[in-house]
Amino acid sequence: MKPSNTILGALLAAQLILALLLLGGRGDFGATAPGTALLTFDAAAVDRIALSGGGQALVLAKQDGKWQLPDHAKLPANGIKVQNLLDQLSKLQKRHPVATSAGAAARFKVDEQGFERKIVLSQGEKPLAQLYLGDSPGYRRSYLRVAGEEAVYEGEIGSYEAATAAKDWGDPALLHIPADQIEAVESADLQLRRQEQKWTLADLGEGETLDQEAVESLVRRLANLGYLEVVEGGTEVEQGLDAPALRITLKRKEGQPREYLFGRKGDQGDFFLKSSDHPWRFKVANFTVDPLRETTREKLVKRPAAPVASETAAAEPQGASSVASESVPQPAVEAVSPAPAGGAEEAPAGHSAQGDGNP
Repeated sequence: MKPSNTILGALLAAQLILALLLLGGRGDFGATAPGTALLTFDAAAVDRIALSGGGQALVLAKQDGKWQLPDHAKLPANGIKVQNLLDQLSKLQKRHPVATSAGAAARFKVDEQGFERKIVLSQGEKPLAQLYLGDSPGYRRSYLRVAGEEAVYEGEIGSYEAATAAKDWGDPALLHIPADQIEAVESADLQLRRQEQKWTLADLGEGETLDQEAVESLVRRLANLGYLEVVEGGTEVEQGLDAPALRITLKRKEGQPREYLFGRKGDQGDFFLKSSDHPWRFKVANFTVDPLRETTREKLVKRPAAPVASETAAAEPQGASSVASESVPQPAVEAVSPAPAGGAEEAPAGHSAQGDGNP
């Protein structure tokens, strides 16, 4: 072999060794084929998800095909959000690992003692998959490690997608009612009834009409009522529900009427809500409740306009009378001398006192 070839071969070997040294701890690239699923589990079989991190823990459980929060009075969970989490986990892949060294898990915050999120998927009591989420290298990205493995990967999932607070998992449509199922709305100020696809008000006066569009807007607000979070703890007195600021009853085509009580302490801040057919109390934003409080009878009823005489028409007769009085000359009034004593008026010369017209 020529000396030049030997030197080139040695340089190539040195470069390979240097590259391996620079990539030390970044894993054996041939150990896992890129594109392999990070977690292997059957999403349809998962009926329990345990989430922990940041000093909080939360359990989501499937009961009769629906997700709920068993530790929070079986509050119905947002099934779409739960399914999105399972879909996201099933799409994670083992691309080139970020690191595989023994200390890498602690460095990227994906070890048993230090992590951002720990996710355990189970079927009953049987664990199906366990994943640690660590620091974030970018938006909606986290460092990941599968329990029992040393390799650390980077994946498209954020820790916020595995939130550990109950308020992040409640069903946002829990209080919703189909608007066409609401037949009556009652409050201290209103007695609304739906009759033949139109709304009526119990105490409409003569000439008054109901603003149908305004009533429909009120009904839609009540049908799609949302909440900020479920409130755990506290008394009705503390939440102002013992003397509610607003009480509304909805009567439906099917089922029992639903009564809403909205209360708060003071004049500022969000409201607390108690619903007659739910065991939970809710916090509702003031910008949701204020329009309901402001929709009074005066806002829904149209009154006949009082007749107003036209200024022009009223002015014309006055003008005509004025003009007439100014343009028509008035007859002169002659001064009348006082009658002489005896009561008879003295006749002019050549005429008799009787004025018989004889010369």
